[in-house]
Amino acid sequence: MPDQYTVTLTVTDTAGGEMSATVHAFDALGFEDLNYVPGADVKDLSVGQDFLWIGAKDGAYQADLTNPGAGAYPSVNDGYNGDSIATDVRAVHESGGYVWFGAEQAPGIAYRLDLTANNILAIALPDPSAKVNDISSGATGVWCASDKDVALSTNLSTFAVGRGDASDAVWEGATGAWSAKDSLFPLPAGDAFQVFTPGNDKTKGLADDGDLLWLASDANGVASVSAAGEVQSLYTTADNLSDDKARSITVDATGDIWVATMVGASRFKKDRKVWVPMQDSAGLVSRKDLKAIAIDEQNGRRAIYVGGSAGLAVMQLP
Repeated sequence: MPDQYTVTLTVTDTAGGEMSATVHAFDALGFEDLNYVPGADVKDLSVGQDFLWIGAKDGAYQADLTNPGAGAYPSVNDGYNGDSIATDVRAVHESGGYVWFGAEQAPGIAYRLDLTANNILAIALPDPSAKVNDISSGATGVWCASDKDVALSTNLSTFAVGRGDASDAVWEGATGAWSAKDSLFPLPAGDAFQVFTPGNDKTKGLADDGDLLWLASDANGVASVSAAGEVQSLYTTADNLSDDKARSITVDATGDIWVATMVGASRFKKDRKVWVPMQDSAGLVSRKDLKAIAIDEQNGRRAIYVGGSAGLAVMQLP
């Protein structure tokens, strides 16, 4: 619910005496459900200049960032010319006047929406059976992570294999270009290394805060890694993370880390080095099976969007 979020620290001495202190962490206005995504099941989110782009089971949609609660969200296929985006959209990414989409029902294809020409183009990936899991971009170009390999486009029109490893997450930022699944590896070449406990564990999201790369694991919580590839910290429910099944991660302008987990969203307050779970906030989506998280910090707005099997929700921040 809308509230002032606090963190309590308790210290125990050798004689068993305890002393506690509670500090104010941040204010939040609470989650508001946005029940305008057909089929509700949200797979990925990307905040652009004007729109929130939504990848969902039933297709790709857009919401006006200035008024996300205005009503039904139009399908991207209905608003632009060219090729039609298939259903089960698992990857969405806006950058440099283009929006990229990857759909489960269209293997071997990455869709490029040109916001100037209002045109959608289906671009072939190197492997015609590849299913896109994630998309990112940076100085190198546009990266597509798939279940077959990581593909790179430097001309926005064709893709070449940037690395022949299956990948669930890809990122390019201040720490460099990275891809991850069971292991983390630098792009386009470099030795893969283990961040989390080996086994049935996959990295589902990557982001960086300008100094560290942050990983969201679907079984072992969250980790931070230096640009040199050295693991700095590992965080789980023992550190007050909402759940160890983390699916998506992003960083806000203050450097705080936001994570979407199986049972709710969590925020890492970097100035206090503490995790603050958000699952008690109002809004059904904030508590259930989250798969995506994105932040809008433009033109005086400050809002966190989360999406999952129950749909989409937004939390306005002061």
